[in-house]
Amino acid sequence: MLIGISADTLASHKDFATHYKLPFLLVSDPDGTVGRSYGVPFEGHHQRQTFVVGPDGKVRKAFRQVDVSVHAQEILEDLSHSS
Repeated sequence: MLIGISADTLASHKDFATHYKLPFLLVSDPDGTVGRSYGVPFEGHHQRQTFVVGPDGKVRKAFRQVDVSVHAQEILEDLSHSS
């Protein structure tokens, strides 16, 4: 399951997901509580990072530096090697 988290409002998430036809859940974290629990810096917005969380709830991998131009492929490759 893929979940996106940002400080944006629920209404903003709904509009964004509808506009881009996103096939995943967006969660609003306006004060950065969720992000900070994963060590993501928060200064009014979250620094873009990705976490792969296993079925047991444990973080399997953290991508602290994200280059959006190649990140989706990077995730797919990593997941294919860890299966």
